[in-house]
Amino acid sequence: MMPANLFSAPKAAFPICVWAIVFATCWSSESAAQEKTKFYDPIEKTIAGWTVLVEPRLLEQENADVADKAFEALANHLQRIKYIVPKDRLARLMKLRIWLELDNPVLGNMQYHPARGWL
Repeated sequence: MMPANLFSAPKAAFPICVWAIVFATCWSSESAAQEKTKFYDPIEKTIAGWTVLVEPRLLEQENADVADKAFEALANHLQRIKYIVPKDRLARLMKLRIWLELDNPVLGNMQYHPARGWL
């Protein structure tokens, strides 16, 4: 035999359930927001006149070989750009910041973002 109303509950239970749902929603939203804002503070370096923002992990001793090769290759390419690109355009180009990361599981390999809105 089934009760007449499966959803009948004491009147006090309803506000408690609503409060629990609101709390759970706010808590999960807050922790999701914290996860999204977890981002390293980059180390700013200047390579061949360009501002390069470097992920701190890349500068750790265990990654020294990778970092040295990356900095050397980047400097080489940026120097070549300076020889090829006309000075007026080069000045504008050099205002762009370059980001150098050890590994980004979300973005993968090289990324190009022409504007903030494009992200």
